[in-house]
Amino acid sequence: MELQEFGESNAAICKRLNITDQTIRDVLLLAHAPAPLHKLVRDKIVSSTLAIEEIRAHGGDKALERLQSAARQASAEGKAKVTKKALEKSVERKISAAQAKQLLQALQSVLHDPVFGKLSPGTIAVVHAALTPHADMLDAISTRRHRHPVHTPNENGVFVKCETIRAPMSKRTGLSPAEIHLAQPEEGRWIYSTTLRVGNGTTSGLPSMRDFTSTYPTRMQAIRAAVIEFTRALDRADRTKAKEAPAVRAWLDKLSTMPDPDWTENMATEVAK
Repeated sequence: MELQEFGESNAAICKRLNITDQTIRDVLLLAHAPAPLHKLVRDKIVSSTLAIEEIRAHGGDKALERLQSAARQASAEGKAKVTKKALEKSVERKISAAQAKQLLQALQSVLHDPVFGKLSPGTIAVVHAALTPHADMLDAISTRRHRHPVHTPNENGVFVKCETIRAPMSKRTGLSPAEIHLAQPEEGRWIYSTTLRVGNGTTSGLPSMRDFTSTYPTRMQAIRAAVIEFTRALDRADRTKAKEAPAVRAWLDKLSTMPDPDWTENMATEVAK
């Protein structure tokens, strides 16, 4: 670096020091690495060759993280140096905190899938057993069930007084292009109906004791069933290119990723029986 600062070309430096151009590049790579990595090399915990290989493969910051982790493990095992073999072994056995959380979040997505309850009892039990100890690390499912009102139908069996979730209003029509109507006829038993104002015509109707085909143990599972129904309906040729379709799809995506606060471990146990 000093010779470069004096204006020497790489070719001249190679000839003067009897080294290759690759050596110059490697030295510069190490020189621009984080200072703590320099210390590992100076203290002879990591060889300069291994440090350069790591920097070239992973960049300075990541190389430092990997080498420091391997150095701590080597010290714990009573070893003074980090070898390439020991580094690879250390990295292979370690999952970072970010990776671990990503795996837990993937498992949580399985838990929140609308058809989770249709998996085998053993799989359901394993998913809950894996997630329960780590609930504080995620947007986890509460173990306490939320209270929702029980709805009463009118004399015709229609739930006029029910809960309605609406997609954002359309600026073109001034109406919500999609609505989910939810009713809980009795504790832990939900039904739904939908209203869709996208494309040609409107499909609508409030939940009715006469028309429903399935019930769901939680409010969120009923919502997810409605999301699936809407998604299929939007695939129709006259709806897929409608102006309101993108906004409705974005709303459905948001609904589908919401956690289910009413799904408890007790309910999982009942499903698994």
